[in-house]
Amino acid sequence: MNIIVLGISHHKAPLKIREKVYFRKEKLSYALRMLKEYECINECVILSTCNRTEIYIVTEDLENGKSIVKKFLANYHDLENKELEDYLYEKNNKEAIEHLIRVSSSLDSMVLGEQQILGQIKDAYHVALECGTTNLVFNVLFQKILNVTKKIRTKTGIGEGALSLSSAAIELAKRIFNDLTDKRVMIVGLGKMGELLIKHLNNNGIKKIWVVNRNIDKANDVAIKFNGEAASIDNLYEIMPLVDIVIVSTTSPHYVIKKDDVEYALNKHRNKTVFLIDLGVPRNIDPKINSLKGVILYDIDGLKIVVEANRKRRLKEVELAEKIIKEEMPEIISWHHSLEITPIVHEIKRSISEICRKEILNIDKSLDEKRVEEHVSVIVNKILALPMSKIKEQLKAGDGYMYIKALSELFQNNKKGT
Repeated sequence: MNIIVLGISHHKAPLKIREKVYFRKEKLSYALRMLKEYECINECVILSTCNRTEIYIVTEDLENGKSIVKKFLANYHDLENKELEDYLYEKNNKEAIEHLIRVSSSLDSMVLGEQQILGQIKDAYHVALECGTTNLVFNVLFQKILNVTKKIRTKTGIGEGALSLSSAAIELAKRIFNDLTDKRVMIVGLGKMGELLIKHLNNNGIKKIWVVNRNIDKANDVAIKFNGEAASIDNLYEIMPLVDIVIVSTTSPHYVIKKDDVEYALNKHRNKTVFLIDLGVPRNIDPKINSLKGVILYDIDGLKIVVEANRKRRLKEVELAEKIIKEEMPEIISWHHSLEITPIVHEIKRSISEICRKEILNIDKSLDEKRVEEHVSVIVNKILALPMSKIKEQLKAGDGYMYIKALSELFQNNKKGT
């Protein structure tokens, strides 16, 4: 039962690559079912965020499983394999499990300590659970991962005062304008990040905020809550000349803000610098806008300058978190190895039971079936008690694989002799 992860993340892949392999939420169930149709894919979960797309699978065929995921990822997004090969990473079994812990606890995030990734992993797992693409392995593994993550969050300060992408965007705006109190801001999009942005803006003293959304009623509800002004997406370019900062975070698969429209709108601007921040994946703002005079455009990758400073401040918490992972891994690996030994133990019990049953009946043919089964059960459990205890100890120590292999070979020999 191999556990494999193949993925692309912010560590190696630029935004222009990450957005090509992004799985939209409304199509995630379809993608999971499509992947699960492959014969060697026993279980699968897809995690797709602004900074990473990762596919987790359970398979008995390690190499074929990896090959199928690579082909699936390319075919689903209509890409050539060569477009992804320089950015893809793969991890198997112990490394895959440890990677998932580091991702869920935000140690692998662009913004160290951010809270959003844990919710995204829970969502990814629950979608897979509802689709029927998880079973015994992932149903147990993801619960174990979430427990370790909770321990890391509780026993370290990794999440205390940590930046989010939205707060990093505000920090970047402060570097450009120094003081934000007299700035006017337009927020386009009202997902979770949109409301977080408005909260951060209020905390930084910004008095005038326009809330823009396709759903004007939703925009109005949020605007009232934060003392802002609501507007329809149709009025976006009418408002743009009035503001200093535009922050866009929508789920649109296409550009929400285009170069020609911005150029026309900014002709009305009062010779001010306009700062645009694109937090969308795929990108919401046409990157060509950066060539316009008086415009500064940053996307998610551009926030790294702020994020890196946050990471350096939190290195001690990272060390504590890594220590917890090291302590928790043996138990998880022991459980993973036990998945392999369980069917072998069942077969050994069956084989020994057959031998015992025959011998008991040879000794006393008058015994009924119930009494025979009682004697067989006692004998089998006594025979296997010490070997199973020793194997469990070795599984915890990390050497269980050798014992499982030996046990399998001994069982096969025993089976031939029965």
